[in-house]
Amino acid sequence: MDILRHSVQWAPRIRAALKQEDFLLEFQPIYAVATNDIRHYECLIRMRGEDKTIYYPNDFIPVAEAMGLIQQIDLWVVNHVFDLLRSMPTHLSFTINLSGNIFLDHKLYPLVERKLVQTGIDPARIVFEITETSAISNFEQTKAMVKKLRSLGCRFALDDFGAGFNSYSYLKHFPVDILKIDGGFITDIESDPVDQLLVKSMIDIAHSLGKKTVAEYVEHQSTMDMLKGFGIDYIQGFLVGKPKVKLLDD
Repeated sequence: MDILRHSVQWAPRIRAALKQEDFLLEFQPIYAVATNDIRHYECLIRMRGEDKTIYYPNDFIPVAEAMGLIQQIDLWVVNHVFDLLRSMPTHLSFTINLSGNIFLDHKLYPLVERKLVQTGIDPARIVFEITETSAISNFEQTKAMVKKLRSLGCRFALDDFGAGFNSYSYLKHFPVDILKIDGGFITDIESDPVDQLLVKSMIDIAHSLGKKTVAEYVEHQSTMDMLKGFGIDYIQGFLVGKPKVKLLDD
């Protein structure tokens, strides 16, 4: 769909949602293999329409990026996740997805610094996540901002790892703590020997560099068992749990 034509409809909705607090978060659990439990959740943004319809990122994020509104959404998420974590049990941590453009925004670092002081939470409970494609597009500026945020004690995850042709060439120079293996390598891994070799190599290289690994889109126990055998650190997908609004059951 043409983004410009689409934006005529969506840009005003996004601006209104920012003004009226019509964004909300859902949380998808991430299973830790070593401890056999769930202490980490990925925060996923949704938008509530006028008729209470829930819209997903594919509906509004491309327009937000095209219209220069994505930074405001990123900052909204950061602000709200910090406030939410303050009321959560201290063993829980959250992943916050960030757009590539936010690393060029001078408001991000001061906001994170201020929220850490205001909330008093352990910065290690925050994992910022950026896609490999976004990281490459503004590599030096992104790398510099990642270093600054990590200096505060926050952690970083690189999403969709392996999707790019030069993934390995810059990995040793990019200061992230976690690699999330691109789901395209996971969905057919049980029947595809090439995917098995590639995923095993990603895990081995990540571990050799002192980084943890996450496999997304895991839907079957047999897939999970194979990945455990490869040494994967974390599992995410419908097998572990779907995104939900309510983080903890009463």
